[in-house]
Order: sequence, then structure tokens, then C-alpha cells
Amino acid sequence: SNHEAPALIVDEDKQVGIGTATPDSTLHLTSGAGYLKFETSGSVGSIKSDFNLDLYADDTNGNSDSYQNIRFFTAGANERMRITHDGLVGIGTDSPDTTNNVKFHVKGSGIQNIKVESTDSSAGIILMSDSADNWLMYSPNGSDDLRFYTDVGTDADVMTLEGTNKRVG
Repeated sequence: SNHEAPALIVDEDKQVGIGTATPDSTLHLTSGAGYLKFETSGSVGSIKSDFNLDLYADDTNGNSDSYQNIRFFTAGANERMRITHDGLVGIGTDSPDTTNNVKFHVKGSGIQNIKVESTDSSAGIILMSDSADNWLMYSPNGSDDLRFYTDVGTDADVMTLEGTNKRVG
């Protein structure tokens, strides 16, 4: 006889299983489709937690690194942000190569702000273009200076704005 798992089960511990006869959490979904769909007649669908909300791309099933990312999509299948298996964050790119890799276009009028905070003494902002000319803006840890470099990876700065003395050097 055919003994398929019931479509829905609530066990003695009040754990709900959909697609599994042996739920091991409050809500355990098993499906070949691999996604959970929230449909609403309103304009907002939400996931809410009164405490921390943990998202996992689990590595316990022998998945390779390329299947352990957390990806965010909008407007259908348009990937907008990714957190890779090794902690790199990409916004506007699906292949971040640094801890925070952000690709964006600034639109609008007025001042557009980007805030970068780091405790790493070698941190900076790399401004890249489609050409080979790249700029690095860097403020040494413990300094009021702002330094500019044209060749990322060298110590030859092009210009320094001295914060303390209010000079350009």
C-alpha cells in the first residue's frame, strides 16, 4: 500500500507539519518548490517577530557554498541584495568581493549622504568607474585627516586634507 505523508499534521507537541509526518519545529514545511508564499489582499505582506528574526541558509544538508547565501529580491526575480556564505554583503550586485560592496546610482536633488563607519585602520571608500581610474578616500584611524589615492593598494596619496590644521597637502 502507498503510505504518503499527510498534507497537514499537528503532533502531540502542537508542532505543525506541512508535507512531513514528523515536524521538528513549531512550523515545519517540506516541499519540492522550496519557498513559502505570503499572499494578501492588502498592499503589505509581512514577516514579524517580537524578538530577533534569524534567517539561515543552512549548510547541514551538504550544500555547497553557492547554495548558502541569503538573497533579497524585489519586482519578481530581480536580486537586489545578497549576504554570501562567508559574510560579504552586496547591494546592487550578486557577487560582492568585499565586506560591503554597494553599487548604486544617486538620484535627486540636494545632498546625498553615504555614511561609512569602521574600526579598521585600513578602511576607506573606493570610488570605481567603468574605466581603470579608481579613487580611494581614506581617513586613518585616530586622525582627522582625509587622504585621497588614485592607485588602490599603494601608500602614495595624491592629496591630504588635514583636519587639525585645515590645510590641503
